[in-house]
Amino acid sequence: MTLRRRFRLWLLFLLVLSVAAVSVATIRLWLLMVCGPILVSSWYLCEGHRPLILSRFLVNVGSVLTLLLVGLSWLSNPDPGRVMELLGIFVLVLIVLRQFQDRSTREDAQQIILSSVLVISSTIQSDRFLFGIILLLWVVNLIYVVMLFQVYSGARHARQQRFDCIPKDGIPVAPLEIRFGPRDLSRMRLLAFGSSLAILLISVLVFILFPRQILFRSGVPGNRSVQKSGFAETVDLISSERITSSRREVFTVQWVDPGGESTKWARPLLLRGAILERYDSAVGRWVANKSQSTNSLVSIKAAPDRFTGLGVENIDQQIQTYTLWFEMRSMATDIFFAPWVPISITTFDPREIVFNRANMLMTDSGRRSISSYGGYGLRVQPFPNRSSLESLEGGAPKTSFIPRFPVPGIREFTLDVLEQMEVDPSPIKNETIWQKNRRVSDEILEWLENNCMYTTDLREFVQIAGEDPIESFLTRYRFGHCEYFASALTAMCRSVGIESRLVTGFVAIEYDEGIQRYIVRESNAHAWTEVRTGDYQWTALDPSPRSVLEELQAANESWSDSWRWVYDRVDFFWNSAIVGFDQRSQENLTQRFAGNWGDSFSDTFSSLRDWMASVNRFFKLGIAGYIWMAGVLLIFICFLLVAISILRRRRRLLASFRLGSGDRRLRRRLSHDLLFWAVALQRLAKFGYAKQAQETPLAFSRRVVEANPESEPTMQTLVRQLYLIRFGGGTLDRNERTQALELARKIPLRRRSS
Repeated sequence: MTLRRRFRLWLLFLLVLSVAAVSVATIRLWLLMVCGPILVSSWYLCEGHRPLILSRFLVNVGSVLTLLLVGLSWLSNPDPGRVMELLGIFVLVLIVLRQFQDRSTREDAQQIILSSVLVISSTIQSDRFLFGIILLLWVVNLIYVVMLFQVYSGARHARQQRFDCIPKDGIPVAPLEIRFGPRDLSRMRLLAFGSSLAILLISVLVFILFPRQILFRSGVPGNRSVQKSGFAETVDLISSERITSSRREVFTVQWVDPGGESTKWARPLLLRGAILERYDSAVGRWVANKSQSTNSLVSIKAAPDRFTGLGVENIDQQIQTYTLWFEMRSMATDIFFAPWVPISITTFDPREIVFNRANMLMTDSGRRSISSYGGYGLRVQPFPNRSSLESLEGGAPKTSFIPRFPVPGIREFTLDVLEQMEVDPSPIKNETIWQKNRRVSDEILEWLENNCMYTTDLREFVQIAGEDPIESFLTRYRFGHCEYFASALTAMCRSVGIESRLVTGFVAIEYDEGIQRYIVRESNAHAWTEVRTGDYQWTALDPSPRSVLEELQAANESWSDSWRWVYDRVDFFWNSAIVGFDQRSQENLTQRFAGNWGDSFSDTFSSLRDWMASVNRFFKLGIAGYIWMAGVLLIFICFLLVAISILRRRRRLLASFRLGSGDRRLRRRLSHDLLFWAVALQRLAKFGYAKQAQETPLAFSRRVVEANPESEPTMQTLVRQLYLIRFGGGTLDRNERTQALELARKIPLRRRSS
């Protein structure tokens, strides 16, 4: 392969990697599916003997049209968050167009710069682990491409200078051919590897010395131009985007009954993460009540292997108390998700937790690194009594009040619905206000389930100017996802004086019988309503049809889901230890290097033991599974040792012939056919006959035969085969290799006296 074709090939690979990076960053796989094959086709269309290339005029026209379309898109929606997205689209189209034109060295350099711009714009938009892998490959390839470009551009410049020195009426001179052989490629690869290693070491050093200043929380809403996926601490109803069905695992949940048996709960588990009590009708958004008093916030120290109570007084844990074990997979967050009602908590490592007695939400205090947040355990009471709730809320109950909703049309609509259903929104005879709340909210819930359709595709949900999105959902469209159902139920309840609030978190539906755990994925992010039904009691009401949620869960299942835990474990480490590496993580890392090596080793061993146990449960192998894993590990270690021994022997053999790393086919053939000579040299060295570096095989053989005349036939046969293979192009079949190895192992020798 010529220098030009080699450079263009690696440049093409660099461009494909940059397209893959922007596809992962924007979560748009179709970009890679469309632009990737187009870029690859440019190699076959434009780099052959009869290239099919676009004229510069067409390329310039396409670039100008793309710039105009990007500008119009910006004018239609001047959102600062779309700057990187629009820049990436323009650069991507520009790269594709320029790849099909006749390029000079200057334009090749511009392609490298455009690829860098595309990757930099993607870096600002993504923090995913897969993007990090692609970025690492791109950087290593960029180093090699830049080196090739320097050699390639230097060769073209030297050739042009040679032509420029020829007089116009002079004798034609053959073009200058720049030497670029296997040894040069080997040196360039070594230089590229050394440069990549140096950049990696410097990056690690900078990473440790300058930690991130903002702690990563997966609940923070991301770029609005990207499809929504996963838990969020706000609900925005203005957006009409389609919620993605991401199969990425967030965490697993083990539900243990009072008898200590892992089981599946009768209903889906609603795991609370945020309470949204305030609705801003101007922007159609539910947010948390920031004006809440801090008197309800208490600090609780949780420790491993011991449950710490959350109540003011001890709560009787003998009555309908269940235990939940959460194991994080790919989510680094300071929120502890929990069902109603948690009464005690334990964590995998010592932590300080802030418990909000007003809404029973738990968050990390921020005094420890999220990177060590691998899981936690909870004890909950699904049907708590008054004493348990009073202990958790820590005192007198919150005063009841008659709420209102800021959209007048919702109250009128709700009253019409209740009238059609013959439901009285006021307390009836001998009915308390709490009983009234439960009765009326159940009727509204039933109406939503029977009259509204659940869907995650809101492309036909067109926002009407001046009309609230909840009102549009109820009176105009009557289709939407969980956020619209929960918002409608909360709004309708509030409009008729029922205390209610919107809750976001996750719903656990998928239960894996093999590992006896719920698998909670990003697509399980959910929203529902809680209605106040007592002095301390809030009742969870989920208006989203359970059957539809289960159908969507089953429809999205694939064979790859059972293996995602391998990637998700690495992805969790990326999010927690890399993306979430802040000043606290830096301090923990310093303390770990300063001491506590014994504890670190113990933790590592415990983690390995837990991982083996989870693998054993996954494959349902029982006690024999541990024996099987130990046998596999032993076989792997033996295989690794044998492979290292063979590779070292072959490397010494090839080094003795000074082949370098140029001709790989020759090296591969000789490493098989000349293995007998390596065995012979090893046996001769044991008896004191070491071959000198300047000594030829024939001269070495004669020296051995002089001291051991009985070895002459064997040595002649081995040396003859050696010269035939090394210099005559001969090869050996399997039987001949075996015979040569037997001869090498049985060379008759006498140990050389000192």
